[in-house]
Amino acid sequence: MLGNCLKKARQKNALSQEEVCTNICSVRQLSRIENNQSLPSLELFIFISQ
Repeated sequence: MLGNCLKKARQKNALSQEEVCTNICSVRQLSRIENNQSLPSLELFIFISQ
């Protein structure tokens, strides 16, 4: 799933959820995305991916 891929990429780059979320979204929202409980908008997905 998309959330699993984002989580693996974040962990591979040794980033915390807080670091990824800075000025993008809330940690809670990222957590929900990574746990496949929510899907990000296309814009949010692009920001998180970068």
